[in-house]
Amino acid sequence: MYKKEQEAKTAGAMSESSRALQYLQQMWAGKVGRKDERSRRAAWKSYMLQEAEATSREAKLHWCWCKGVRVISQQHDGIVVMIDGEGAQARAAQDMARAATARCGFDVTVVPKQGRIWAS
Repeated sequence: MYKKEQEAKTAGAMSESSRALQYLQQMWAGKVGRKDERSRRAAWKSYMLQEAEATSREAKLHWCWCKGVRVISQQHDGIVVMIDGEGAQARAAQDMARAATARCGFDVTVVPKQGRIWAS
């Protein structure tokens, strides 16, 4: 059920992104072993998710900069920061999630983990 829902969401988003699909077709035109539809969908989804991940990460970094929170690592889809205290971690995670959600336009969850926040 979940897999079918995700495939339907991808298909719906792709139908609204004809320019991105044209780009992929041009990129693969004439190449040996042309990509099949499944590969094309996977590549499109990967490109779109990279953009969302970068937007979310930038929103979290901006929040940290404004609050004076030290970022100790950047990941492909998030950041790692050090914040002492469970309560402070939970508040920071909620605040970063709100900032990223506002910037991305979809719900972003930030999860505190073992003495640090892994904001993905």
